Amino acid sequence: MGKLIKLDSLKADTLQEREGEWVYVKTWPRLGELPGLAFKVRSTNSPDYVTAKTSQQMKLTQKYGMETPPYNEVSIAEGELAAEYLLLDWKGLSEKYNSAEARSLLSSPEGRNILSMVFWCADQVGRRQVEFLEAAVKN
Repeated sequence: MGKLIKLDSLKADTLQEREGEWVYVKTWPRLGELPGLAFKVRSTNSPDYVTAKTSQQMKLTQKYGMETPPYNEVSIAEGELAAEYLLLDWKGLSEKYNSAEARSLLSSPEGRNILSMVFWCADQVGRRQVEFLEAAVKN
């Protein structure tokens, strides 16, 4: 007997993507172990985030045309979008979550490690545990 993957277990949990969930960051490259660090985030696939990101990209295209927008401007915009649409809370940090402080941090060059963690966590939201079924062998 072989195993078959249950199709529904591969589908994204779109409700969870919109409402958010806690995702733990156990380790991070060059930072090592990060015990207890977690971010409550919405998915990068949540409709509000995708719409806002697309709108921001259109604004940058209108402003710069075929030129590449300055890194600093793009970085600030990414941080602001993540703070507004993705990050809902955090735990395991010395400072309590505050949305205004989070926005400032995520849109600053010094906050890029945390911004990367928020995006990584947001990419995990809505994934389900894969389920298997026993398949009957045909004779």
